[in-house]
Amino acid sequence: MAMRRLSGLSIKPTFSLAAILVVTAACGIVTGHSRSLRELPSAALASFSSVLDYQIGPTWGKVIVTRDSLAKESPAFQRAAKATARVRLGFGGATAFVIGEKDGKTILATNHHVIQDQAGCNSAKISFEMLNIINLRCDRLIKTSTDLDLTIFSISGLSQAQQETLRTVSKSFDPGETRKGTKLLTVGYGVAGNDGQKNLMSGQDSDCKTFSPDGEVRYMADPDTFNPGPYKTWMFATGCDVSHGDSGSAIVDRETGDVVGILSTGKIPKDKVVREAGFLSRIFDDVSEEVWMELTYAVPASKIVEIFSQDLADLK
Repeated sequence: MAMRRLSGLSIKPTFSLAAILVVTAACGIVTGHSRSLRELPSAALASFSSVLDYQIGPTWGKVIVTRDSLAKESPAFQRAAKATARVRLGFGGATAFVIGEKDGKTILATNHHVIQDQAGCNSAKISFEMLNIINLRCDRLIKTSTDLDLTIFSISGLSQAQQETLRTVSKSFDPGETRKGTKLLTVGYGVAGNDGQKNLMSGQDSDCKTFSPDGEVRYMADPDTFNPGPYKTWMFATGCDVSHGDSGSAIVDRETGDVVGILSTGKIPKDKVVREAGFLSRIFDDVSEEVWMELTYAVPASKIVEIFSQDLADLK
């Protein structure tokens, strides 16, 4: 991703849901980000963690996942949570998840805007906190794409037992088309309502579903109005509550456990009308163009399988 100059500081634009800082000034919120959280301490997140900046529907749908609470969830939920990794990048962070094994290496997926090149891979630390597997190295960037806002990479430092554990929870991309109304699940390390990104957070409320029509995907610009990214990406629309830091989370079919997409971005901040149940019902029922303007957006698994077919073909 290209570097941007702002107020004399070199920054990475936060096209994404990777964690960012909004500086509070005497005149209010400075919406141009002075730096990425790769460069600023996590404590600074306190100024930009209100759920109202991100909330879709009348209630905030994200809850903390613990090992005790996880044991009470569905098999699909448990597998998704165990496959989810925290990606630490300097002071900030994002999310990734296991998609298989290749040539004896465990393979993960995240967004291109999270890990863009081998240098970014070298700086990342990977932890599966639900499995107590922590501080692994990003070993090699295998492939990356702005059209999919996707990077796949391998990790190193696993024991044989840990590698076997991750093999049992790995998730594959569903090659089928997206379906309107599909009930969805997200698991990630978003900042909203999550002090210092300390906790794994899940979302599976009634609004967390596919809003776009069956099979419809768009090659669209980033709708994040704080600091949009410079490239277009294939996406479909969802009503899931997510925040910066959830970048790279799997979008999972709540019933089957299949990965139907990877979280990319969203309209941020959300207009207060998006918190109204009546508004969501209207744009869902009428297939309003606002579906493509106000919600949360994910890269469809079908496009990932289509474009990355060779790279995914040999995954175990």
